[in-house]
Amino acid sequence: MRQPYFRLDRAAGYHCFVRFQHRRLRRWLYDMTSIFQMTGWFFARAPRSLTKVICAAMGELAWLLGIRRRLVLSNLAHAFPDRPVAWRRRMGRRTMRRMMEMFLLAIALPALSTRKRARLLRVSEELTRQIASQSGRPAVILVPHATLMEGLVLAPAAVPGWQPTSVLFRPLDYQPLDRWVRESRQKWGAKLVSRKAELPRLRAHLKEGGWVAILFDQHASGGALSLCFDRVCASTHLPGMLAQRHGADVCFATIERTGFWEGRMQMKRLDVAVDPETVTVTADRELEAYLRSHDERCAGWFWAHNRWKTHSDPEQAFNLEQKRSYLKTALRLRGEERLQRTEGYWVWPPADEQIAAALLPWLRALRSGRPNAALVICPPEGASAFWRTTGIADALRERASGTVVVVSGDTQPPRFPRDEPDLCIILDPDPQAARQARRTGTRRRFGVAGWNTGRRDYSHTGPSPRDPRNPAHWEPFFRRFGLFGPGIG
Repeated sequence: MRQPYFRLDRAAGYHCFVRFQHRRLRRWLYDMTSIFQMTGWFFARAPRSLTKVICAAMGELAWLLGIRRRLVLSNLAHAFPDRPVAWRRRMGRRTMRRMMEMFLLAIALPALSTRKRARLLRVSEELTRQIASQSGRPAVILVPHATLMEGLVLAPAAVPGWQPTSVLFRPLDYQPLDRWVRESRQKWGAKLVSRKAELPRLRAHLKEGGWVAILFDQHASGGALSLCFDRVCASTHLPGMLAQRHGADVCFATIERTGFWEGRMQMKRLDVAVDPETVTVTADRELEAYLRSHDERCAGWFWAHNRWKTHSDPEQAFNLEQKRSYLKTALRLRGEERLQRTEGYWVWPPADEQIAAALLPWLRALRSGRPNAALVICPPEGASAFWRTTGIADALRERASGTVVVVSGDTQPPRFPRDEPDLCIILDPDPQAARQARRTGTRRRFGVAGWNTGRRDYSHTGPSPRDPRNPAHWEPFFRRFGLFGPGIG
């Protein structure tokens, strides 16, 4: 008996749950590969001007809807604190448009005509000579997340003398779509290697003198601590490890955007010591110099990615220590002695001076545990004088006025954005303090459990001290978020 296309089914907790019964229809609707293929075919065949307008409209819509807008503006504010707000907003809007251009290129690339592929990846004579000099030597190619990065898979077929290349990528969870991505990217000669299960193939490829391309500039969970735009980040140390083990050269490659879906490939060899620490730190410095050099390069990077979410785990929020850290090397190459205070940690202390005095040892410990954080103390009205005498604050923001005033006496002033915090620590039982912290817009708000606040005021809570006037009773709260005691070094 032929089954109907739809059937009303009463499932637990639902009234009239609609289920598709026709197998072919259900398979077509759930098979996202078909949707991507059809969408890619349309944009590959559509006039360039139409595709450009659609990308711009999608980017503007995403910006107006606030999709990752706060994260983009926060990243730009940290990276370019001296630039005006209007410039950062203009750069953020352009970034969203470039993201949509990158997304549509990714799905349209398999269906692009030969003429459009030739415009996407243009090769200069200088690049051809450089590749010829690189022939026969293994190389690790560092590729940033830029607008036209998908065009790199065309290099084996479009660039004369280009060596066999394996591209490290993260496999997709949806198997049919992952299979389509692999087949469509490998048709021009590049081999996609999964970072989860195929690393031995990558090592064998380098051993044979091949090239390996790695997208290196995203947050690496469990990676090494490094610096990018003077901010602490977690970077992958895999390129340095591969280059050291196989004696490979390290190159930095980009596709310079010259127009809509038009680019010119550039690649240069990095003259650095081939070891994981130096390669990782140098890659971040090279990326920083590349993005600072031109506004178009800056707009084409993936600012919507949370590159600097180091220690996003709340249990390590108050402590910067990690097993693998390259911060000393990063500071040495930059000619600096200590980390710059680029993260804004806003603290809401109580009005009671005895409780505030009990918190002082822990705030000093927080200063040692997070040397990259600028402490902004937000005291109640009339309590600013006490915090000025302690010398613990980089800046004061009295709750009545709401104006941030830098009071640090250091020769190197903090570089944190003054308009919104990166993290809030609410230590005042007054519910008004938690509401003010929530209105700042930050998602990371740490408070004391059990105090008179709403459920949405805190994102993370720690144990309540039995006696807030006793410094020892604050230990469970600060230990909950990775701080082990006053005087931590």
